[in-house]
Amino acid sequence: MTGLRARKKARTREEIVEAALALFEQKGFDATTIDDVAAAAEVSPRTVFRYFTSKEDLVFLGQDEENRQVASLVKSAPRNLNPIDAVMQATRAVLLAPQATPEQLVRSQRLVQRTPSLRAYKGKLLRKIEELVASALVPAHGTKHEVLRGRMLAAVYLGALDVAMSSWIDDGAKGTPEAELEMVEALLRRAFPDGPARARRRRTRRR
Repeated sequence: MTGLRARKKARTREEIVEAALALFEQKGFDATTIDDVAAAAEVSPRTVFRYFTSKEDLVFLGQDEENRQVASLVKSAPRNLNPIDAVMQATRAVLLAPQATPEQLVRSQRLVQRTPSLRAYKGKLLRKIEELVASALVPAHGTKHEVLRGRMLAAVYLGALDVAMSSWIDDGAKGTPEAELEMVEALLRRAFPDGPARARRRRTRRR
């Protein structure tokens, strides 16, 4: 029953996504309502919100939840783990097992590129995950310097990740974005070569 229930939920989610993307492409994102999507998918508006937090989330295909998962994994990582390792391990755990198909990712990105309201929402989404990651990286009683480094690392990470993932999707979202994530990681290690605040604090305590 558990397997059957999971497959049914996945199928319902897929039908909602397909109905939403088709309507957004035909009518435009701003002209389409949640009621329209629910009717096209033959579910209730309440069911749509059971799978997605907002109309925008239907375009970003659950990215808001993925962002929370990344931040949660970073925050729960061992305190002696290099923050870059923590960030990249969390990113790979979430992004290398996407819920959306390559075709859906491509269609979604095209919608964002041609819809001003979605581009504005994407900016808010990026700022939100940047704050989540920065908060997860900074020690509970971090110094001003540690807070600044955590915020910088989060900003560089999100900027690089956005460019890398957008490029991967523009190329058709084939396979997994492992090569792109390796580029992001290499950039972070060059930008922060002297190691993270977590490791430095641990070494200080040992002296």
